Amino acid sequence: MLGLLVFGSACGGDMSKNDEPLRVKPLDDTRAIAERYARAVLDVIGAPVTPQGLSSKDGPCEGLDGSVSDADSYSLLHMYNVIVAPAHQVEALRRVRDAFTAQGVKVVQDEIYDIPESPGGKVSGVGEADGFRILVSSTAPPEQITVWVTSPCFAKPGRGPK
Repeated sequence: MLGLLVFGSACGGDMSKNDEPLRVKPLDDTRAIAERYARAVLDVIGAPVTPQGLSSKDGPCEGLDGSVSDADSYSLLHMYNVIVAPAHQVEALRRVRDAFTAQGVKVVQDEIYDIPESPGGKVSGVGEADGFRILVSSTAPPEQITVWVTSPCFAKPGRGPK
């Protein structure tokens, strides 16, 4: 499941979850990848973005034990809300799920509720090539769909493995 209040994926201090050094990636590159994922989802949904537009934050990674890593690592949270009428929520989420499969994103959560009094749900996936996670979820009440993209934990450039 995506860590929505904690940035990105958990990483054990200076190591990735596989006990390998963190990959080094500039924040601008990470933002560009997150934006590509978000734009692909927005294109599939085909609805207007809310006036608030993009919300994007980076922060330190959280270790598997709940500790916060040093300032030389980060993960990114990139988010949009789009306006989707309740009657179109289920259809939009199904299109996103199908697009994930077609675009090499592994679907890890598929909870779509086609219930007249409470339509909507959530679909999440992970880019198998790069570890970015995407959550597409109805708001409550289902008047919007939120698109969250979180990056894995990366080391900032200039740091090098420890």
